[in-house]
Amino acid sequence: MPGRPTETGLYNDARAFLLELMRRGVPSESIILFGHSLGSGVAIQMAEEFQVGGLMLLAPYLSIPKLARINFPFFPSSYLALDRFDNEKKIGRIHTPVLIVNGDLDQVIPPSQGTRLFALANQPKVFHSLHGKGHNDAFEQFITVSIDWVGSACAPN
Repeated sequence: MPGRPTETGLYNDARAFLLELMRRGVPSESIILFGHSLGSGVAIQMAEEFQVGGLMLLAPYLSIPKLARINFPFFPSSYLALDRFDNEKKIGRIHTPVLIVNGDLDQVIPPSQGTRLFALANQPKVFHSLHGKGHNDAFEQFITVSIDWVGSACAPN
């Protein structure tokens, strides 16, 4: 459908997808959400709304306004951001295993935002910093980390 992507629209799309999975018989507890960069905001919102089996975040951020303040410190960008994706406020309301991964050379989203988000997350949680990786070159290492994490943190009892 044509149009401009919005925070609400992305949430609605993700919600519809999850509801369709469950309608087809996939238990929500068997779903592990993944969000990279902007997608981490959608994944966090869905983990807040649905009882899922786990939440994996690669290069997450605290919120769009806080990210904007870092990139544009002398411009009132945080007030102009229409989409908030307030991950910092939501992460503490999530009670599912969480994996947060950052490349230590990420120049798009400062790794400190991921470590702060990790500090706010509930247990069980795991944090990994990928040495020498940036924003878009961490996927190969992330795959290994996430497979190991799913096998240990999200395995059925």
